[in-house]
Amino acid sequence: EFVLLDDREVFEGENISFRFRVTCSKGTYVRTLAVMIGEKLGFPSHMSHLVRTASGEFLLEDCISFEEIEENVQNGTVESIFISIDEALSKFPKMVVDEKQAEKIKNGMFLKNELEITAPFITVFDKNDRCLAIYEHHPKHPGMLKPMKVLVNNQELKL
Repeated sequence: EFVLLDDREVFEGENISFRFRVTCSKGTYVRTLAVMIGEKLGFPSHMSHLVRTASGEFLLEDCISFEEIEENVQNGTVESIFISIDEALSKFPKMVVDEKQAEKIKNGMFLKNELEITAPFITVFDKNDRCLAIYEHHPKHPGMLKPMKVLVNNQELKL
C-alpha cells in the first residue's frame, strides 16, 4: 500500500499542518491514513478536518444542507429535493418481475439469476416500474440471488 501526495512542501515550526485529497475504496480509514502519513514524515499527527466529497455515485455538490431541508419542509416543497429510488440505484442492473414474483419478493424469496447478472447488486422492479428490492448473489447457492433489502410490504403491493 502507498500514498501519493501530489503537492510536496517542506514544513518547519512547531505546528505543522497540511491538506491532502485522497480517493479511496470502501473500508479505508482516512483518520488512520493521516496518522500513518505523520509516522512516515517523522511527526506525530492526527486529522483535524474531513470532508467527504463523494460516496459511490453521489457527489458533494449534489448534497443539500440541513438548513435547506428545513426550509423545504417549512415551504411544503420537501418532495422536490428528493431523487427517485430509480435514479439513486441507476448504476445497478435492473430486473423486472411479474406480479406472482412481486408477491413473493415482499416475503424475501430467493430469485434465480436467469439473466446471469454478474454485478454485485441487482435492483428488482415490478411491471409498473416500482422498485421492490435490492438483491445480491447468494453466497451458498450459485445462480441464486437473495434479498439484501426489501423495499415494499403487503399494503404497498396492493396499491
